[in-house]
Amino acid sequence: MSQNQLRKNSVKHDPFVHKLFTNIPPETAAKFTNTQLTELKRVLTNRVAKYHAVDIRLSIPFLKQRFYVVLLIGKERVLKNASEYKIFTQRNSVLFVASFLLTIISLINAFNILKNASTNEKHLDHQIQALQQLFHNKL
Repeated sequence: MSQNQLRKNSVKHDPFVHKLFTNIPPETAAKFTNTQLTELKRVLTNRVAKYHAVDIRLSIPFLKQRFYVVLLIGKERVLKNASEYKIFTQRNSVLFVASFLLTIISLINAFNILKNASTNEKHLDHQIQALQQLFHNKL
């Protein structure tokens, strides 16, 4: 028996295929051919089992649930258009200018509020002194 025939006969007994079948209804899983299963395994294994220079996986308990954080760093293997890598697009420029203007307007308003508060405080101090003088003069 050749290696190829042996592989085709043992595909349905492969642990990867068994795990894949746990997420597929049995009637659908029964319809896969050995060739389809072999190709599915090849494609999914190539997609999942990539080498990364940094592969840090943490599971963090929070309240009564667990969350996970994954940090993967490695060479980019997916070819993309150069436009997808551009940071200075028209949309980003508009968002940056709008954020900058909103920050400036907020700072100006904050300074005006502080200025008015100090002016009102001085005005109140002056009125209190005038009332104190009136009170002392009447006594």
